[in-house]
Order: sequence, then structure tokens, then C-alpha cells
Amino acid sequence: MSLLLFSPAVYPQFFEVDSKMTLNAGLSMLGGVIAFIILWGYNLSFKTTLREDMAFIAFITSRKFLLWAMLFTGAHLVFMGYSGWLNPQGWHGGMPPISLVSFALFLAGYVINFLGRE
Repeated sequence: MSLLLFSPAVYPQFFEVDSKMTLNAGLSMLGGVIAFIILWGYNLSFKTTLREDMAFIAFITSRKFLLWAMLFTGAHLVFMGYSGWLNPQGWHGGMPPISLVSFALFLAGYVINFLGRE
């Protein structure tokens, strides 16, 4: 959905005057793409039953792998909207930006997985 709306009219903070993407926009896109690919691989690990794939399944379902995947998701969210998080006057209708809400949920999940998962 975000890709359908991704234009200078909707996300002016991600574009320069000449319609080129900013560094933050590029880093956000990179983090999102990497997180998507990693989490897609994670999903594939649950769809295989071949014995030869046991090493792959053990790696991709490990705590370390999941924490890295979540880290790229967090990077995507940070670069997407950190500049507006500390400016409550600019929040539409007084509501916090969706990227801030999403980052708060990401951070809670990351801390739970980092501290509590074995």
C-alpha cells in the first residue's frame, strides 16, 4: 500500500525539490526490502519438510536470525519517520505518526525477543 502512495505529493519529506529521493528515503526503502526478504525466507522455513533442509531451518528459526530480521524492520521504520516523531505540533489531528506507533510496537517485540527468548 505504501508503494502505491509513494509520491512527492503524499510523502514530501522523502523527496528533494527535483523529485529525487532523499538519503532517508533510500535507507528506509533498503531496510524495508532487506527485512521483507529475510522474513520471507523465515516464512519459507515453515513450508519445507525435507531432511536436507534441517540446517537451513535451524538457522532461519534461530534467535539470532530473527533479531537481525527485526533490526532491519526497525531501521525501515526509523528512517521512514523519525524527523516528525519529536514534533507533536506537526502531528495530524494530534495523533502520533503511524511510523512512531509501529516503531514502539517493534521495540517492544525486539526487547521481548532479545531478553526473553532462548
